[in-house]
Amino acid sequence: MRIRTFAACSLALMLLSGCVTTNATLLNGTTLPAGAMLEPEQIAIYRTADQVGKSYKEVAILTSTGDSTLTDMAAFHKSMQERAAKVGANAVILGATREPSTGVELASLVLGLPSNRKSEAIAISVDGLVPPPPKPKKK
Repeated sequence: MRIRTFAACSLALMLLSGCVTTNATLLNGTTLPAGAMLEPEQIAIYRTADQVGKSYKEVAILTSTGDSTLTDMAAFHKSMQERAAKVGANAVILGATREPSTGVELASLVLGLPSNRKSEAIAISVDGLVPPPPKPKKK
């Protein structure tokens, strides 16, 4: 019985640690929007500031963390889009991603602890950016 409980708790911990969390630090006196926000999939993603091609205002610094063995960059981008939508941005400029060192990865495997990947981005509000229409909600 104890082995089953331990196995269930271990599985739950692994699944929970597979999530990506993204925190936002608001910039330049930005306040959270009171009106309707964009859907996360409507938030544009740019690899560099040069790709934006229009003037924009920096809204927030986004910092994402997730287990490097249980997540991929698509999960990071989705989490960043969700947080950017919540702070009223309409786009994200990706920043640096830091992978865990080989030593941390090995310790993670031996001890069963997460080895976190960290990534940063800037949530922005691009002037005149027309977002794609939101995807229809499934019923």
